[in-house]
Amino acid sequence: MATFLSFIFYLFLSGLIFIGMILFILYRRVKNVTNMFNKQRHSTQQQERQRTYRSDSGETVVDYRNTQETDRKIFRKEEGEYVDYEEEK
Repeated sequence: MATFLSFIFYLFLSGLIFIGMILFILYRRVKNVTNMFNKQRHSTQQQERQRTYRSDSGETVVDYRNTQETDRKIFRKEEGEYVDYEEEK
């Protein structure tokens, strides 16, 4: 009878250890996903801060354009990039 009870005890103990290991693995995965989400959110917040400008008069200007629109040329294609000039002597 004692061997049967010790067998049940060790079986129960090994089951608890197994469940604990599974819970620990799940906890680490959830923690890693949470950290990745927080890093992405932090990166997005930094990009938003870079698009917010404060003028000398105290006005705050927020640029809601995406990066493609922000990086494109300001002038039209027919205007060209350079201005012809003549030097005065």
